[in-house]
Amino acid sequence: GSIDTYDGIENFESHNTTPESPDLWRHVANAREAGLPYLDMEVSSQGLKYDRVLGLTLDVACFLNIGRDHISPVEHPSFEDYFESKLRIFDQARSAVVNLDGDQADVALARAEAALGDGRVLRFSAEGRDGADVWASDVRSELGRVSFVAHTPSWEGPVALAMPGLFNVDNALATIAICELLGVGAERIVPALARATVPGRMELLGEPGSRVVALVDYAHNKLSYQRFFPSVKKEFPGYRIIALFGAPGGKAYERRTELPQEAAKWSDYLIYTEEDPAHDPVEEICAQMADATPEGVPYEVICDREEAVRRSVELAYEGEGPAIVCLLAKGDETRQHVGDEFVPCRPDGEIFLEAVAARAERDREVASALLRTVLDADEPYGRAGIVGARELHDGAEWKRRPNLAHELERIDSHVRNAADAGLPFLVVELDEAAERGTNRLDVLCTIGAGGAGTARAGGRGLSFSARGAIADVGASHMESHYGYVQFQAHTPEWEACLALPVTGLFNLGPALGVVATSALLGIDVAQIASGLLHARV
Repeated sequence: GSIDTYDGIENFESHNTTPESPDLWRHVANAREAGLPYLDMEVSSQGLKYDRVLGLTLDVACFLNIGRDHISPVEHPSFEDYFESKLRIFDQARSAVVNLDGDQADVALARAEAALGDGRVLRFSAEGRDGADVWASDVRSELGRVSFVAHTPSWEGPVALAMPGLFNVDNALATIAICELLGVGAERIVPALARATVPGRMELLGEPGSRVVALVDYAHNKLSYQRFFPSVKKEFPGYRIIALFGAPGGKAYERRTELPQEAAKWSDYLIYTEEDPAHDPVEEICAQMADATPEGVPYEVICDREEAVRRSVELAYEGEGPAIVCLLAKGDETRQHVGDEFVPCRPDGEIFLEAVAARAERDREVASALLRTVLDADEPYGRAGIVGARELHDGAEWKRRPNLAHELERIDSHVRNAADAGLPFLVVELDEAAERGTNRLDVLCTIGAGGAGTARAGGRGLSFSARGAIADVGASHMESHYGYVQFQAHTPEWEACLALPVTGLFNLGPALGVVATSALLGIDVAQIASGLLHARV
């Protein structure tokens, strides 16, 4: 297939959707030798047109959809050639399933029935169209969870999918229809769909409901965008959409115009970057996409894809409210097609998670600096020590940028030093690997990458979040200007207007964590307000 190849013996990342004939027959032989009862393959229009699959009989052929893509001097000269090439799949099949919701469905269905006869063709529809043998009802989707009720000639019942995307109902119904023809029952289908995921294909990164999440997907043309973005808008209501994508070099030139125009209908911000440029300059491709961007839609051009992903995370955290970062076209791929070479690259998802982790580390650093200042009151370094990534001060030792992991191994020594120096407080930054032994702490404050979290002391705890009123500690009337963030803080005991000498509303999460922690320690609101206002971050 287009993502990877596995035949029971070989397992590798694919170069072509459908391999050349000698490779294809090797994979078929490998599957037989390995004892695999099924071989599932994507048959491309190019594979059909140039007879790569000549002589291969398909037990079931599936026709999902078609769009006006892959039309270029090196692919198909016209849509008619493209469509006719795809329809050839029915000529070498024993049975078929056809999506009644797809473009040109009537033509595809007629071709399938002419080649196979009406009794060997199953029709499916996510919209419940008349004539469907397999269809869905009660389709539900929210925050990356999709479910529906499946109806088939042999069974009906609830189905849940492990991947977001309303359009995946089409894919699930195609699978169910194929299994119907193969005699595979619901007892095998339903559990498999509930756990099936594809790396880089509608891959949700981050917990549903988090302030910042990402969707990694291979969507790369107008048709896939028309399915992808409406689904994201519906499944993640209230989220800002930041879309990162490019266009390939040497083919499908229409994407450089169509993709910005389609993405702009749904996105709040666009980032154009590298996507298999081949022999075309990335700068030239991105410039053409920028020229096609509708007026008033904000965008950036960042040719280095890794840097572009990091920038998308920055934008997601800097804006107001939750955000979803859409990392499109490359999926889970680890190579860029540059010139005549396939150059190694890091997957988008890996870079995103690394950038989010860096943001979480930054939030811990900001929160610890703010808290130390609050606890010190009017005595800088006189009441609170700190063991952190930026600073170490325990009354006996003082370092800038210490090795935090090493210092956490010496935490007992730092606690003794602080006690000997008469410091009533010691602020300690804990990374995830160091959360062992947290029962020794008087207060534990946990801040997620989205800026929400909890502070706990003994049997009491306070949740905090800048996003909603359901948290114990929250914020309203947030403003950021002239180098300060100002907000109205709400706790179970008091409300007050607070300010920080930093820019960026993303700093509200660490600040609210400090408010919650201070409240558990019994610090009064005047000391909290003064400490935050005079903090140095």
